[in-house]
Amino acid sequence: MQPLRIFMRAALVGACACLICLIDARSAPADYRDLMGFPELQTLLGGALPDGSGIAKVTLVEGTDGNGDYMPSAHSELNTKTFTNVTSAAGVTQASGGSSNHATFVARNYVGKVVNPPRGSIAPGLSSIDVYEANHWMGLEHDGSQYTAATLSGFLDVPFSVTPNPPGDPIIGVNTVGAELPDTTDSRIVNHSWIAEFSSAAVNGDALRRYDFTVEQDDLIQVAGLPNNANADASLWKNAYNGISVGLTNGLHRDGTRPVDSVYTSGRVAPTVVAHGHRPDGLSYFTSWATPQVSAWVALHLEVASSNPGLSNGAYTVRSRTPEHEMTINHAEASEVVKATLMAGADRYVMQRGPSLTTYSADTTNNLDGDFGAGQMNVFNSYLILAAGESDSVEDGGGPVENYGWDYDPSFGGLDGSNATATYGFTAGTGPEQLFATLAWNIDIEDGDLVTAGFQPEATLYDLDLQLFDVTGIDELVAASVSDIHNTENIVFDVTAGRDYQLRVIKGQEADFNWDYALAWRVSGVAIPEPCSLLLMIVAFALLQRGFRRR
Repeated sequence: MQPLRIFMRAALVGACACLICLIDARSAPADYRDLMGFPELQTLLGGALPDGSGIAKVTLVEGTDGNGDYMPSAHSELNTKTFTNVTSAAGVTQASGGSSNHATFVARNYVGKVVNPPRGSIAPGLSSIDVYEANHWMGLEHDGSQYTAATLSGFLDVPFSVTPNPPGDPIIGVNTVGAELPDTTDSRIVNHSWIAEFSSAAVNGDALRRYDFTVEQDDLIQVAGLPNNANADASLWKNAYNGISVGLTNGLHRDGTRPVDSVYTSGRVAPTVVAHGHRPDGLSYFTSWATPQVSAWVALHLEVASSNPGLSNGAYTVRSRTPEHEMTINHAEASEVVKATLMAGADRYVMQRGPSLTTYSADTTNNLDGDFGAGQMNVFNSYLILAAGESDSVEDGGGPVENYGWDYDPSFGGLDGSNATATYGFTAGTGPEQLFATLAWNIDIEDGDLVTAGFQPEATLYDLDLQLFDVTGIDELVAASVSDIHNTENIVFDVTAGRDYQLRVIKGQEADFNWDYALAWRVSGVAIPEPCSLLLMIVAFALLQRGFRRR
């Protein structure tokens, strides 16, 4: 059986199976924006609310539907948007000008205008969207040919051989012609509401490295949905390290990574976060709809970060390997900062109309829930973390940090004179408060290996740990996240009023290295979950009268 045919069937599943409806008839759902902290953000910012209009371009990658179509329709929420059919312009075999219902729903949650609430995106100002058919984005044509128009106009340029070359080569999928590096683009975000994988572990491993390479090298934010429970678990992108994977608040998704090779192992947390995944008509919940909700927030984060350089303590150049796409970005725009602020802002307990999250349990070595990741996206919390600005560690000349904030350290690990410990001190306030902190960094992909014929590209996962110390007259370790298989570390801790604490980033391996990371944190009051019925409201009120506080 040809591996490409298996891949094509999987891609079709990604486009179509998400359309199976799981109707929640218990109660009419609220506008999904109401369930992610967006009204609080609107109230806070008023006319200064970002809408995505400051982002030049984003990308939508779609699998084909039953008719071979993958483009959004001219819906009223989308009729002023510019959708560029990159696949059609390339003239590859899977090019189509027809519209797909799946692509239309995804685009409405991603970039849609607010024509008739609760419809539309939280980033309605996004106006320029490149659209790829999924196989073409990988660099393939439907018939399995490669290094033709598809590869030259595709994006990842995944090496792939249907027939082993030379004959008898047992490693199907390793290119012997010579691949190219992934393309570059002036887009900032790629949304993947489709699922697929190859039949060859070698090709899967190479594709994942290329995917992670675009995030590490180009700060191209890759956001991908997990399979719904109704789907087969053919989801390559959830195994990536550097992207953002998205599940559902109701938990009806297939979580956790699957084994690919010695680097991309099973047992790691996926999703990164969860979202409600309301279809624009509010009738169903799927990862296909949750993913663009997260992508839309990423657009708002990048807009705030790029338009407010004062939030960052520095900037750097990316995409210099293709001068036409070279750009300078602020620290706040770094892929690691986007992920860290998203995770540190997430809610681990939510109770509301529509799906609730009430069973969160930090059951992994990096203190996340294996089913829900960091929890439900909360854009208000994440904005407060971002808007507090960058605070350097003590070792880099910083002082005590505020209750909300973040840092991007471009040089850490003890090598080349870099520091091997980074310290962030703060004093807890007077009331019940919790610390939420996320440390995030990217896996390192050797770009030269991506174009070496017949060679599995080298990938290096550096080991960083996150610790919390109580330093009020002592130096006591009170919480830690010390995974050696993840590229995030996370701490949630009930701090004691008036005590002094230090967050410390340390290298968790013996050998020195020089790498970058982002740390995001918030110290906020302990929230009382919103009751979903009058009975719960009465019970909660009675408990509060007795001095009860949920911690």
